[in-house]
Amino acid sequence: MSTPAIDQLAASGVVLDTFYVYKYCSPTRSQINTGRYPYHNGFWHNNCPVAQLEGLPLKFVTIAEELQSAGYR
Repeated sequence: MSTPAIDQLAASGVVLDTFYVYKYCSPTRSQINTGRYPYHNGFWHNNCPVAQLEGLPLKFVTIAEELQSAGYR
């Protein structure tokens, strides 16, 4: 399939050719926000998603916090 517009866009940016997502929303979001695999931040245990009503533990720094400390709003 010819995709010249997408190819040009990729050539001028970043191509993400290796990435991992989970079939459940929360582990994937926790991974995007922390840069850590879900089993490192408490959202995955024994190949099964963990139900956490309280959300992401506060000990993890998120990408939003990092950007804010760099002056972004």
